[in-house]
Amino acid sequence: MVNALLSLNGQLLPMAKPGQLRKAVAEALGLQDQLESVDVHLRNLREAGHITKAKKGGGAADMSPDDALNLFLAVAGSDRVKDSVKTVECFRPLPRTSIRMRSNERPQHESQWMADIPLANLPTHHAFSDALREVLILLRDADFFTPGLRDQFYRSERHIHATQPTEYLFVHLFFPTNAAAIMFGIRGRIEVEAVYGSLLSDGVQVWDLRRLQAEGQLLTIRAIDLKSLAAIAKAIA
Repeated sequence: MVNALLSLNGQLLPMAKPGQLRKAVAEALGLQDQLESVDVHLRNLREAGHITKAKKGGGAADMSPDDALNLFLAVAGSDRVKDSVKTVECFRPLPRTSIRMRSNERPQHESQWMADIPLANLPTHHAFSDALREVLILLRDADFFTPGLRDQFYRSERHIHATQPTEYLFVHLFFPTNAAAIMFGIRGRIEVEAVYGSLLSDGVQVWDLRRLQAEGQLLTIRAIDLKSLAAIAKAIA
């Protein structure tokens, strides 16, 4: 029996195992020399039911998108390995509290472009874990920025000979406020920013640090970029 899944383009992809996921998360976050700590996070989460356990009869369990996002949150969001479960249970249920979307250029087919925006299919009331899961699935199966979205903004006569703009994606974790944000866009064309949890700011432009209000506390921001997220996503393919 072959453990595999089908990607959006119909390719048969092998299912990742815990060891592969652990290595991918460590490398994506620059923690290759701290694999023992990542192992502890993995064990803590498995014991708490946040990582799929091996099936009866032996053999390592196949890792799902939820397993990946849980290990990612534990490693990226915990100061100490004993905080793995606490961190995951804190960040996963954060509700979306604001969203900002701006386009600097009118797309070719204005009535259709909204459907091509990543995460647009999520319900209004959803949790941070729902959005992060969707991010990993999109990166696993294809590209975060769909061909449809690229077509809308790249094929205008104004930019037909221009250099392709930079596409970006960031997940930000904020401490000690325990809030999160997902920010993505095509520079110079469109930008989207969704905030999860309580984050005091002058407006919702949390990418602009001048607008954040720390209220006398030491505010720490941990940023994970497109390259790192894609590396983790590929480990669950």
